[in-house]
Parts: sequence; C-alpha cells; structure tokens
Amino acid sequence: MENDEEYMKDLYERFRSEVVAGRQPDFYDKEELLDIYDYAQDEGDVMVQLFVFLTAARLFPDADEFLGERMGFFVSYIDNRAGLDMLRRSGRPDTALWDVLALGINHFPDGNPAEDLDKLLERHKHLDSESVIKLVDLLRDMKHTDLLAANIGRLREKAEDVRGLQFEVAEALRDAGTDLPLARSLAEELTESEPFNIDNWMLLAKIELALGHSEECLSATDYATALNPDFKPAKVLKALAKINDDKALPQAVEELRMAVNEDPSDSASVRGLVEGLKLQGKNDDAAGVLIDFWNQDLSGNAYVFPDIMRLSPQNEQVQAACTLLLESNGRDEARWARMASMLEDENLLGQAIFMMEFFHREVGLKKTLEYLLSLYYRTRRFEDLRNLFAACCHHNDTVLDSSDANAGIPYRFSLTAFVIFAAANLMTGDYDTARSVTSMMIASPPSTSDFEDNIRLQGILKIASDIERYASDPASIPDNSDFDPLKPI
Repeated sequence: MENDEEYMKDLYERFRSEVVAGRQPDFYDKEELLDIYDYAQDEGDVMVQLFVFLTAARLFPDADEFLGERMGFFVSYIDNRAGLDMLRRSGRPDTALWDVLALGINHFPDGNPAEDLDKLLERHKHLDSESVIKLVDLLRDMKHTDLLAANIGRLREKAEDVRGLQFEVAEALRDAGTDLPLARSLAEELTESEPFNIDNWMLLAKIELALGHSEECLSATDYATALNPDFKPAKVLKALAKINDDKALPQAVEELRMAVNEDPSDSASVRGLVEGLKLQGKNDDAAGVLIDFWNQDLSGNAYVFPDIMRLSPQNEQVQAACTLLLESNGRDEARWARMASMLEDENLLGQAIFMMEFFHREVGLKKTLEYLLSLYYRTRRFEDLRNLFAACCHHNDTVLDSSDANAGIPYRFSLTAFVIFAAANLMTGDYDTARSVTSMMIASPPSTSDFEDNIRLQGILKIASDIERYASDPASIPDNSDFDPLKPI
C-alpha cells in the first residue's frame, strides 16, 4: 500500500515538475495518466488535472474513452451546466461513473437522490472503484449517508472491490456520525479479512471512539501500534481515548503535548491537546496551543479563531488572536462584524466587543460602528457607549472644521444610534443629554415614504418620547433593577 502511494506521488511530482518547468510532458501511458490525475485530484491540484487532459489528448486518440468521466466531473465542479453538456454528448459510454455524475448534477446539494440511486444500481451489474468512491463522496456531501446504509447489501453485490467499498462507507458513516453500529460492523469485517492492514485498525479505533467506547478504541489502537510502533496517528488516537478517564487524563495530555511538540502543525494532536487541557480547566493554556498552531499557517489555520474566543482566555491571548486574524484575513470590516455576530449568537458578547474594539483601534470602524454601540448597550456598558459616541461626534466636528483633505470622513449615525445614545444617558443619570437628544429627534424626524420604514420610524420616535418623559421627570423612572427604556413593556 505504502509502495503504491509512493509510486503515485513520485509519478505525480515528476509530471508536475515538467509542467512547471514549461516542458511538454511525454512518455506516459494511459494508466499512468489516470494515476496522476487521481493523485492530483486528492491534492486539489487543478493545474495538473488540466494538463493531464491536454497531454492525454495529444498522446492518445481515444483519450475521451478512458478519461471522459473525469473530464465530466472536472467541468461540473466549475459549472453545473458544463457537466450537463458533457452528459449530453453523443457517443459517450454507458458507465456507472457517468451515472454517478448525473446523480450529482440532478440533485446536489440538497435534493433527494434515492430514486436515481435505485435506478443506477438496477442498471449496472458492476461498480468499479472510482464509481464507488465518487458515489460515497457525493452522498456524504449531500448528507445522505442513510442511503449508503440502506443499500449496503446491493452495493456489496456489485462492487468490484468489496473491501474498498466497506472502508469508504464505514468512513463516510463515521464522518457523518450516523449508523455508527453499521460502520463498526463494516470496520470489524475489514480487520478480520485484512488483519495486517493498519488503516483498517485505525478506522475501527476512530469509530469506537465516536461511539464513546474508550476501551475498544484502545484495543484497536494496540493492534495498530503492534503493526507499526512508530505510527504517530495511532499514538494520538490512543491518547484521545484516555482523555475521558480522569485517572488517565494527565498522561493523555502529556502524550498529546509531546505529539504537538514533535509536529506543531498536526491538527489532530492539537485538537486532542486542547480538549484535554479544557477538561483540566486550563483554558488559557488551551488558547495558547491554538495560537501557536495558527502561527504555523496564518491563512490556512484561521478557522481556529472562534475556538480561541470560546475559551474566554486572558485578554493578552485574545489580543494575540485578533492580531493574527488581522494579519491573515485583512481589513474587511464587514467580515469582522459577521464573525463578531457569530460570537454574539453564542452569547459570547464580551469576545464580540473585544473584536470590534480591536478593529476600531487598529483600522477604524465605519459601516459597523453602530453594531459596537448596540453591543455596549446590551452588556450595559453605558459609559463606553457614551464615550465612543462622543469621540465620533468630536471627530465629525474636527472633519467639518478642517480644510485638510486628509482629515477623514464624518461618521453617519442612524436614528437607532441616537436613541441608543439617549437611552444610555438616561441609564447613567445624564438626564439633560438624554432629553436634549430625544427632543431633537422628535422635533426633526426624517421624512419617509416607505410604509415599513414609517412603521419603524414611529416605533423609534415612541421610544424617544418615553426617554424624554423619563429624563424630564426622573422620579417617574420605574424603580426596578432590570429597567431598560429600550425593552418592550
């Protein structure tokens, strides 16, 4: 297995080096081109995939016959209509792989392919390995692994490589977290039929772990390490199986820390170590591990940012995470606000505020400044709200009084921002400012011709009127701790 993998890697790298060097790839037979294409597909190397098609067309008159289905899949990833055009071409062979492509084009991403899958299994007596892999991947991506489970018997009867089918289906079920007992049964059969295949034992161990069977997971990883004592993924999985055992947790954390130190870019080890540290109550340490991991690949590992924020670590680490986010994702204000909103949805308001404050300090909020004001209000940080609003008003005065073209542009606030500002002043006892702002709003409301906008405007003016009334007569403010003029009565 490893020799085959090394052979395909060497073949792919030789072909790729020729393309990059501007040389015309030559002296490749059909099977080699198929292997190069499949390896390039696994690597996500679109350039090599394209040059395989070009090379095959130049070297072989029948290139369409042995690469046609792959061409169909390739163009369908670019444009669904292009995939349909490939399907409609006359003279194409009637293969299972073409039918898998049709299944995807007709139903991806959220259709129900059950009927067409039934027809496909009726039409074809045999399913080659490529068709099986594509079919399993498609149903997994469509979240229809239930159809794999329901048709596993028919698929077994037709698959040319039954063991390959079992592995792919078991892995898909494990990834989806569905029909795990069936996945375990398939994996157990593989370990019985190929007991010296380490991948089978690793698959079984992962499924047992997903089922919460720590002892069974450890047993499977023992078999894997017996086959290869230096196989790191087995060691990591073994440590993961120990995490939920309070007595074994310290040892598991140390083993995972060693694995991370050995390879800081190994996401599985990092995830395991973070989980172990969280169970030990060491959230700051866990955040530090994720920050170090992020530093290994600024753009590729940026997905850990929400996980760091969920740990609620010390401000220094949140600061470091925001700095990395700015370096990796740039200065897209709208994207920052969306990410902050995701944290808000998880009730992580403090972290959302930190994000927006950081961006405002480093870059300057323009379009989403009111979002920060609303976060301040919701967390009852009224002084911060008032200070930010006042700073923006001072900035506007400076811009308007300046003849310098570099003075900047003024902030523009909606009526909602003004009513939030007035409410914050009411809540902090600055009744004069609250009354002044609301009186101005009521005296000079904007005109609107849109029916829904008019309804919203009337609601805002009603709140402003209430705030003005409270500010004019503070004794009328309800005497309870949860009073809030912006909450409906």
